[in-house]
This record gives sequence, structure tokens and C-alpha cells, in this order.
Amino acid sequence: MCALQIRAERAEELKFAVERWGPDNVALLSLTVRTRARRRSARGATRRRRQLSPIINGKPWERFCEKYGLQHHVRSIEVTHGGHGWHPHLHVLFFLEVKLTEDEQAEAAAWLQQRWERCVRRALGADFVPNEHGVDLRESKRADYLAKFSLELTDPGTKRARGKNRTPLQIAAAAATGRRQADETLWVTYCSGMRGAKMLTWSRGLREAVDLDLEEADEEIVASEEQQPAEQVAIITAGAWDAVRYRRGMACAILEAAELAGRGEAAETIQSLIWNGAAPRVPP
Repeated sequence: MCALQIRAERAEELKFAVERWGPDNVALLSLTVRTRARRRSARGATRRRRQLSPIINGKPWERFCEKYGLQHHVRSIEVTHGGHGWHPHLHVLFFLEVKLTEDEQAEAAAWLQQRWERCVRRALGADFVPNEHGVDLRESKRADYLAKFSLELTDPGTKRARGKNRTPLQIAAAAATGRRQADETLWVTYCSGMRGAKMLTWSRGLREAVDLDLEEADEEIVASEEQQPAEQVAIITAGAWDAVRYRRGMACAILEAAELAGRGEAAETIQSLIWNGAAPRVPP
């Protein structure tokens, strides 16, 4: 529940920042590396993120920002697990003076591709240098960036990474079934390895530019939520609840909808979950 509160707060802040700045002037950058060598440690993925941070530092980066009117950014790390172990993805929201033209976007992406390849080669070695799909620069859409920043509204048991990789919450949902010791071990490894890692970082001055207060720590968000009185966001009829209460993951999905959806959207989102939920029934 604490995680839901924190994600809801972070999502609201990010959506507010994008809307206040102007969605048309915000672009989304995604960076990945090639997965060849097996990574057994989640903390190793975080270390790689730190090693690769020079892409947004230095004189060449300053010239890039000046050329394309890049004023601020928010960056996030997304970690998934697959056949090659833990795999980090870096996502960055660019807050621009004006929207990039198609030619500017293609030119900027080409420069970022070259710079990213050099950073990866220096930090991790040639085996990790990405192919032409290692850099993705596109217009920002709310559903897209919230998903990539791990702030989307979703049932943890159904949210999946691309291909055969799994998200941490998917691993947690699998571990909760108790069917595979390997899932429990992976979840414990993730929690211990990523403890204390900063998953979302705002560039200096952005929060002030969009009229946001200083960023609260996770503990402060949870404490403030606990002090607030309960708020009714939706009513579920007894018949509807009886029809879905034993569907695996449904209760969690409904609670998350109530936490993350806007006040006017919660009832509609919950109703959609109830009518469209397809999780298998399990005995009480």
C-alpha cells in the first residue's frame, strides 16, 4: 500500500509538470544496452546506471541542450529481469523551449545514439554497445511515459515487460503464489539490491519552473497520506463485488485504481476493471 501511495504522488507530480510546461514541448528519450553477459545482481544494474550518467554531463551535452532548447529533464531507471539477468533501462523526459521538428528530432536522436554508444563502450565494454534501437526519442504521451517511469495504473500481476523479461512487480506477484522458490529469491535479491536507489531524478530548477514544492521523501509521502481522512471515490455494489472478489489480482487492481486514478476517474476505471477483468477464479 505504501508503494501505491508513493507511485500515485510521483505520477501526479510528473503529470502536473508536463501539463504545466506544455505537453507538446516535452519529449521522451529511452536508452537501453545490449544484454549478452549475465547480470546476477540488481545492484549491478544500478551501478551501471551511475556509470552511464555522463551522457547528460559535460560540454558536448551543454551544446546539445543549447542547440535544441533543452531546458530541464526528469530521468528514471526501469529494471527488468530475463534470461540475461537484471537489465536497466534509462528513461528521460526532455522539457524543451519549443517542440522539435521531425528533422530536428531525427538529428538529435542520431547524436544521442553516437554519444550513448561511446558512453556504453567506455563504461561497460564493447559487448554491451547497443544496436540502432538503443536510443528512442519520441513525442511524450502520458500513457507512454508513465508506463516507462513505472508510474502507470496497472495490476502488478499482469503488467509485463517486453519479450520474456519480467518487471519487479511481476516477480513479486509470482513470488506471492509460493509456487517457485526462484521467484522468491529474485524478489529478495531485487529488494536488497535496489534498497536506497533513487529511481526518479529531477534536474535542478525544474520543480520551481513548474510551480512544484520541494520533492518529498517516500517516508514523508506515506506519513502525509496516513494523516488524511478517508475519501470515498467509488461504490461497488454487492453483486458486482461477489462476481469478482475471488478473481486473482482483482482486489489489488481495484485498490490501485482507487489510489492512482483521479477523483473523477476512479469510479469509471474500477467499473471497467470489473466488467473487463479476465483473471481466473480461485476458491475463497
